Amino acid sequence: MLKLKSMRIFFTILFLIIPFFSSSAANIMKGEARAYREEGYRLQSMGDLQKALAYYQKSAYMDPLYSEVQNDLGVVYKALGDEDSALMAYKKVLELDPSYLPAYTNLAF
Repeated sequence: MLKLKSMRIFFTILFLIIPFFSSSAANIMKGEARAYREEGYRLQSMGDLQKALAYYQKSAYMDPLYSEVQNDLGVVYKALGDEDSALMAYKKVLELDPSYLPAYTNLAF
């Protein structure tokens, strides 16, 4: 009986702690995604599109719901001549955030 009660207490504590750790991990991933995007933007500004693309891809991998980086991916794909990938990136932005206006502008061009 004591063993069953101990297990219940253990699992109760475990279920209370798990959301805290998963929430912290998600925040860390989002922070890293922002840092990768900033580095990608810096590289893009310097004209290094291939390296910028790699950083944007890392950012998008770390936070798949990050609409700004999806738009950045579209811009770089377009600049590299990959029209299909650019179109897919812009469409993904609009799926994530239909009110994100830069994606509409980029689609128009």
